[in-house]
Amino acid sequence: LEILGTEVLLPSKGLPYNGLIPDGKVRVLPMRTRDEKRIIGSAPSDALNNIDAVLDRCIPVKDFSADKYVTGDRFYLLNVLRAVSYGSDYTFNLNCSQCNQSGVYSIDLLNDLDVIFLPDNFKEPIVVELPGAKASVSLRLLRGSDEKDITKYTEKVYAKSNASLAGDPTYSYRMAKHIVAVESPRVNFDQNTINAQSQAIEFFDNMLASDARIIREALTNNDCGPDTELRLDCKRCRSSFTTAMPYQLEFFRPGSRRG
Repeated sequence: LEILGTEVLLPSKGLPYNGLIPDGKVRVLPMRTRDEKRIIGSAPSDALNNIDAVLDRCIPVKDFSADKYVTGDRFYLLNVLRAVSYGSDYTFNLNCSQCNQSGVYSIDLLNDLDVIFLPDNFKEPIVVELPGAKASVSLRLLRGSDEKDITKYTEKVYAKSNASLAGDPTYSYRMAKHIVAVESPRVNFDQNTINAQSQAIEFFDNMLASDARIIREALTNNDCGPDTELRLDCKRCRSSFTTAMPYQLEFFRPGSRRG
């Protein structure tokens, strides 16, 4: 990695950004202490805003703000930013899913995680046909701004709840964020329609499970970014287990790990 940063190709190749990142490449500069302090000192409610502020400073792109990146690009850029700033080796503590014993594991952020790229013919919206609803549905990938909305919605839902909630109460809200437009004999709306988000939630909640599966598969097939599922070998019981890569204090402050 270059001492003053490195140029990388985004997993999205810049395809969702309407030409604002035409070659899909950005230059990632190393964090300074003030950036590290801003991320580590974030309150949960401010974390995404502070991460965006750091991404904007360390990955300057003209006429483009960090909350416009699709989710896969954001995860990828966080990994690259960490590697450019401290090195690509990331060490973390984790309990084995088999014996529940804590162990210390390390991965190389740039070489041990497979990166999925969007196909060259990708375009938004992603149009799917739902046979159950007899509807044509247009979808999009989520952006950083959507993740902020989802976080706010989650906090609001749990703040109002006086009892434990069954399942994930924000699942429909998140999925509805992907819906750009619906055309069907019974339901027609787009993102410019008044109360479009509420209509999208109601539409998603009432669709057949088989239709919901079509939407999920379309989004999965058009996803991008690092594959953060890790396969690790426990040093205690010698068994292998899979887990999502944890983002711990060590990620943005190497040397902070204990134990």
